[in-house]
Amino acid sequence: MEQFSRDRQELINEYLKGKIGEHTLISKGNAWNNYPSDYRPLVEIAKAAKLDVIAANAPKSVVRCIGQQGLAYLEKLTPKERGFVAKHVDTTESVYKTRFMASMHHGSKDQSEKQFAAQVTWDETMAESIVRQTRKKPGGKVFHIAGGFHVSEGWASPPGSTGWIRHSIS
Repeated sequence: MEQFSRDRQELINEYLKGKIGEHTLISKGNAWNNYPSDYRPLVEIAKAAKLDVIAANAPKSVVRCIGQQGLAYLEKLTPKERGFVAKHVDTTESVYKTRFMASMHHGSKDQSEKQFAAQVTWDETMAESIVRQTRKKPGGKVFHIAGGFHVSEGWASPPGSTGWIRHSIS
């Protein structure tokens, strides 16, 4: 799910196994304000059914720095930190990029490009996380939760994907 970033996966696993409590998950997992209403029920269902919960997102701190400095920021990461972000981040021209750029109302073109790189970093990291899970458990199902802009009309689907994102819940 988009709610948690990859660097918090072990924490989620500990919660699902009952090794830590919910308060620790929420505080150390950097849960969003809408966790109790929008994500907690899904996590609890997964916990009861012994299902995996995948921390699909790139760490917010990395995404924020990409938004300020551009993709070159990835070169500053340690190998461990770099592993929390998709291997490939494609910022080339696309319908999605056109839509994103049209939504930007302030700042220079350079700043908008950096913001787009940050957005795509989230998208591509979530996509890669889903692909990893499907390879880990072939034939399994993945139920991914992300915001509407990431998935609207499949525009954020990476080129060559098999349509891992097609529907959004508003």
